[in-house]
Amino acid sequence: MPTLNFEDVLKDDEHAYKWLSSLKKVGIVRLTGAADKHGEITKLGKRIGFLYLTFYGHTWQVQDKIDANNVAYTTGKLSFHTDYPALHHPPGV
Repeated sequence: MPTLNFEDVLKDDEHAYKWLSSLKKVGIVRLTGAADKHGEITKLGKRIGFLYLTFYGHTWQVQDKIDANNVAYTTGKLSFHTDYPALHHPPGV
């Protein structure tokens, strides 16, 4: 799996290009070194375009809730997946 540094992708056009090229070619890229704080995904999204507003908001905050009705509200393992790809053609990132 291709791996790049999160901060390098944010700050360097060559790294951002490598990230997007690998994402298109392989379908997944691991970014390391992101800060563990709210807003990092927003920075990444704004680096390449705009954030699409959904009924969940611009981003989704994973959280642990008692009596969760969805795996997104638990600390359980969340496998690779897509969310509602049929709503867009072609699917986006």
